[in-house]
Amino acid sequence: MLNKKFWQYYKTFEDDINRLSRYVEITEDNFSVYSVELTRLFLSICSEVDVVLKEKCKLILNKKVSKMPDYLKILHNSDSIRADQNVVSGRFGLNFLPWKSATTCESPKWWKDHNKVKHDRSEYYTKANLGNVLEALAGLYVANLHLNHLQIASISPPDYKPFFEDTVTGLVSTDDLFQLDCLFYYISE
Repeated sequence: MLNKKFWQYYKTFEDDINRLSRYVEITEDNFSVYSVELTRLFLSICSEVDVVLKEKCKLILNKKVSKMPDYLKILHNSDSIRADQNVVSGRFGLNFLPWKSATTCESPKWWKDHNKVKHDRSEYYTKANLGNVLEALAGLYVANLHLNHLQIASISPPDYKPFFEDTVTGLVSTDDLFQLDCLFYYISE
């Protein structure tokens, strides 16, 4: 069944970033900026990454897994995570490769930083910075697109294989914070 609740929740994080941009310029120069609000966003976004990846793995294998290394093994084997998936924020002129450092046995840097903040905030508070928040949100964006594609495939007739491009076109809009770096995905009839 197609469940857009994950996408709707993701969109609330975009709203948070848009509000934040009134106070902190969203530029690479400010990627090291950290605050209580950025900590809240970082922990919340990464928690949602965990939820979305768990849901994707359940759809792929019909099996419940609960740790990033397990997610990555399943997602890499099913080609449901791509290290070269470039995410662009045209509004802020930024590019991200949120899953670039992820392998079947290595979590992305932003995820490792999230665990440091989560388990030892007093020492790693500065890791909850704008750069990590945006990288994690770009990772959540990609994960949500692929989750929606898997959901569509799971309810499609067995002889029909939906195209990822159609999923993207049906889900995103031009006012989104992020887009995949492939204009073909955003051309609609």
